[in-house]
Amino acid sequence: MKNLCILIISSFIISCSQNPQQIAEKSVRDYLQKNLNDASSYESVEFGKLDSTFSSVVSLKQYQDSLAIIDTIKNTNTYIDEQVQNLKDENSSQGYTFDVEKIPAIKEMREMQKSYRKRDSLIHIYLDGLRNNFKQEFIGFSITHKYRGKNGLGALILKTDTFQLDKNLSVTN
Repeated sequence: MKNLCILIISSFIISCSQNPQQIAEKSVRDYLQKNLNDASSYESVEFGKLDSTFSSVVSLKQYQDSLAIIDTIKNTNTYIDEQVQNLKDENSSQGYTFDVEKIPAIKEMREMQKSYRKRDSLIHIYLDGLRNNFKQEFIGFSITHKYRGKNGLGALILKTDTFQLDKNLSVTN
């Protein structure tokens, strides 16, 4: 009898414990209940498999800032090229034959472009170093969920979202 009680209690404890997939699904459902326009309209369709997520070099602030600088350099060089071309086209249309590249201001802009290209090269070297030395770390989980719910206009819509969860399986987004 004593062994039977222990077996029943053990079975009950094991059946009540949830695996990480179930905990993540509950966390997502709880999150949606708090954040949907009309929580009473929520209907779960399906969950994807719980997946581990790791840090990425592209999420580093230094990496993002460097990409923004590269983009600015590219846009600036493109703008200079367009302005010089516009000046050339304008001179051509008016019958002028002198080389606009010899105008001091144009020469100065071309020198700036060379300087920007050097900086661009150095930033690419820096990015290569970040990528090569970056060590991924486990940061949590992600899970995809397809569900129905009413939008702000009251229409029932089908959505598929990927939710980010921390190491404790709590939704972070």
